[in-house]
Amino acid sequence: MKVAVVGAGPAGLVAAKYSVQHGHECDVFEQTGAFGGVWIYTDDVGVDKEGVLIHTSMYKDLTTNFPKELMSYPDCAYPDDQTKSYISQQEVLGYLKKYVDEFNIKRLIQFYTRVVDISPDVNEGWIIKTEDVKSNLKKELVYDAVLICNGRFYEPTLPKINGQDLFKGPQTHSKDFRTPEPFKDQTVLIVGGSYSGQELCLKIAPVAKRVILSHRAPIMYIKFPDNLTEKTEVAEFTANGARFLDDTIENFDCILYCTGMDYVLSRSIHYHVLGFHYVCP
Repeated sequence: MKVAVVGAGPAGLVAAKYSVQHGHECDVFEQTGAFGGVWIYTDDVGVDKEGVLIHTSMYKDLTTNFPKELMSYPDCAYPDDQTKSYISQQEVLGYLKKYVDEFNIKRLIQFYTRVVDISPDVNEGWIIKTEDVKSNLKKELVYDAVLICNGRFYEPTLPKINGQDLFKGPQTHSKDFRTPEPFKDQTVLIVGGSYSGQELCLKIAPVAKRVILSHRAPIMYIKFPDNLTEKTEVAEFTANGARFLDDTIENFDCILYCTGMDYVLSRSIHYHVLGFHYVCP
């Protein structure tokens, strides 16, 4: 059987490994020049120099909020001297490299190759159309099975709040957060109090003049810095700030939305979305 794997992130790597292990031919299509998916750090946001959409929302010096013991492959252990449970992005990427080397997966990966269309073949199987992102060379290939491993959470969820278009300062999403330096000496409104909102509060507060955290979650797992103020949800924005649901008003320089990602499926193949997070081909 010929198997195609779309994406060379953590899911794509393990899919390729098991495909070969079970005696199948396997090609992995990766539109960037590296494996690792969301665990790759880049200063860039938006699209890269090849015009490829940047999926990763990795920020510099990230430490996992999930223990490595629960996010490892069963047939590849972390090094014995790596005793910490919560590790850095570089350490996770190093682990993925170890996995790729151990099972000789890199030879299967076609880098800088974007899958642009997947459709059923009349003779069974699947027709895959690919494009080289550097040369624009297009190919059409046939496979017996396709495993789509390009992730689902890479498009930001942005809330619709009255007056957003009135606010004069910059508005960004945590997907594009890389380092805290752009927020130096500013008053920053962070919208969203889940994991990313709380973690980025701790990253930004040491360099910011003040941080305002607007959230509805009652449970906080961080110790708040002295220059952080908790607020309720935003009722409406103004040119220089916002009015909150408790009728208090705050002014600030910029807004950082930590409001999660939309559930997005591959645009190369059509799906029916059945309510919240339920899909079928």
